[in-house]
Amino acid sequence: MPRNTHPMSELPDPVPPIAYFDLDGTLMDGYSAVLAGLYLLRRGRLGLPPVFLSLVHMARYHLRITNYDQILRDGLAPWIGRRRDELQDVSRECFDRVVHDRLYRDGIELVGRYRAAGSRVALISSTSPFILEEVRRHLGCADALATDFAFEDDLLTDRMLGPAVFAEGKVEKAAAHAHSHGVELRECAFHTDNASDLPLLEAVGHSVAVNPDRKLRRHAVRRRWPVLTFSQTLGNSPPRP
Repeated sequence: MPRNTHPMSELPDPVPPIAYFDLDGTLMDGYSAVLAGLYLLRRGRLGLPPVFLSLVHMARYHLRITNYDQILRDGLAPWIGRRRDELQDVSRECFDRVVHDRLYRDGIELVGRYRAAGSRVALISSTSPFILEEVRRHLGCADALATDFAFEDDLLTDRMLGPAVFAEGKVEKAAAHAHSHGVELRECAFHTDNASDLPLLEAVGHSVAVNPDRKLRRHAVRRRWPVLTFSQTLGNSPPRP
């Protein structure tokens, strides 16, 4: 069995120059975009169809039968044509109301340990770039890497800039980021809960499974990767969506 390491026990030696962290299921309990959609639905600021579609996509995602580009475009549809500052304000509110209390205490501590040891900590996730930026600010991370969409006249468009940050696209995003800081991915660490991130886990030198799904846990056993279990959130008992 893999080591079930307490997150504060040790860091890789040598300490990696960049430590990458997934968000949903890794640093927080739940899926940030879905929680935000349900929150906005309850307040009458988002219609039922896009929220229902997000839930359908999430089920397909768990069954590995979905096209992630389509998930992103469908999730983005209600926000096309909105101003950047409006998207930032909505994301800040969603972070405060439904994301903050679901952040794992051990995850926050581990991020802090990497930072104190001199690692550059970067979040890398397929969630909303605006929500990810709020998490980055709260945790004091250096970077937030998500799928980028173009703005025209400060209004959001559906034109994707680069690949979707998912599976192989996440490797491409992380590699470009690492190279921009004079670092190779094999020198870096990556922490995630989902087997869809195996391409990036295989590309880095320090792979860590956090609250892994069944497939990732089996892979971690074979590869002797550390396995971390985060359970206590800032809110102790996660709020109902």
